[in-house]
Amino acid sequence: MKLGDLVYDSFFCDFGIITAVDFTTDIGTPFDYEVLYLTSGEKWGADSSILELITSEKIKDDLFT
Repeated sequence: MKLGDLVYDSFFCDFGIITAVDFTTDIGTPFDYEVLYLTSGEKWGADSSILELITSEKIKDDLFT
């Protein structure tokens, strides 16, 4: 995943956009990514294990099958 990708977070059950890679919080907690969540409008750290990349192929498969 890279900066600007649309993702689904299985922990927060929300969609978001990756805004930073190799993100570290103010208190020093490392995360794989910083994500801007679309529902809350807040940015939080997230690890790749809970994120699913949303692609046009994924949208097509889920919506039209």
